[in-house]
Amino acid sequence: MKEEDKEYLELLNKAYFESASQFDKQLLFVASGALGISLAFIKDIIQLNIASNKALLLLSWISFGVVILINVISHYTSLKAINYKIENIDHNSDKHSKKYNLVTKWFNVLMIVFLTSGLILLNLFICINI
Repeated sequence: MKEEDKEYLELLNKAYFESASQFDKQLLFVASGALGISLAFIKDIIQLNIASNKALLLLSWISFGVVILINVISHYTSLKAINYKIENIDHNSDKHSKKYNLVTKWFNVLMIVFLTSGLILLNLFICINI
């Protein structure tokens, strides 16, 4: 591999890790912010006792809570994958690291699904009650 290709690969790896870090932060930021916005909506715009379709609001809160919980668990599984890889750096096959990487990837997909669901449910609730 040419030296410039190695440098480019190193640059891509750095960009990948920065992007992965930002991904988790952004999901957590949006989920937490949506929870805050929904609480402000209930407090300032419509009274909860006269709101209709409260189940939509509750489901959106649950979705945002799940995103936050999965985010924390995802950090743990990511750290476990890295730790197993460090411990087995000289081995060609590292089943534990691959397993934790796969779990972390699925957690990332689930976070996107639950965040999207929570935002849709919250918007439906707001549209119905305005």
